[in-house]
Amino acid sequence: MEIKEAYEALSEYTGSQWVKIADIQELTNQAPAVLAAAIIALMQDRSFRAEPEPFGHRIDDRARRTQVMIGGEYRHHIAWV
Repeated sequence: MEIKEAYEALSEYTGSQWVKIADIQELTNQAPAVLAAAIIALMQDRSFRAEPEPFGHRIDDRARRTQVMIGGEYRHHIAWV
């Protein structure tokens, strides 16, 4: 399953525009490093966004394993806007 397909499925299921990268990883079963590289490449798409978790206490071990460093900041959520 591709990132976009996983995003659409999770977004529809949760009713939220923003989806956790950790949930994308779980659904696609991609290695965190492979997923991170794909997310970094997606940043070239003007409609794609990757944002940090605004509430630090919500960052658990699963989120830490899948977080993506972009612009000096760890990102935990993605969306197409």
